Amino acid sequence: MVVNHIKSKAQFEAAVRKYRVVVVEGCAELSILSRLMAAFNRRMSREHPKAYYLNFDVDQVPEIRHALKMRTTPSYTIFRDGLRVGDIVGLNPRGLEMTIAAALVGIETPSPSFAFTNYPSVKAPGSKKKTLSNYQSPKFTAVQT
Repeated sequence: MVVNHIKSKAQFEAAVRKYRVVVVEGCAELSILSRLMAAFNRRMSREHPKAYYLNFDVDQVPEIRHALKMRTTPSYTIFRDGLRVGDIVGLNPRGLEMTIAAALVGIETPSPSFAFTNYPSVKAPGSKKKTLSNYQSPKFTAVQT
């Protein structure tokens, strides 16, 4: 599946009416975050082919940006059966993936890799807690000048 670039509000409205699930990406040409999320959006279009993916430049088509109330880039709006079901703002790949999967419930079965996506692990705080019994005060030495 590909991400379709649109250049008018009429194309946007026609796609929302025609397809069951539509993922709309508002990006800016010079935004680094938009480029990073665009690559992730292309991957999502391959993993979830039942959704229809749109992309537009917020500077070239401000009518769509105003209609969707997008304030920052990248911004994503997900529609299901013509109704707005989710908004993702900024660099949030996991949120985008979860929102697309939720919109596709009943339309597409989740891929086996969906539950086991390799995201960076978060380290839990250390198990050694400082208590009075194992606390050692720092040793100071006198320095002669």
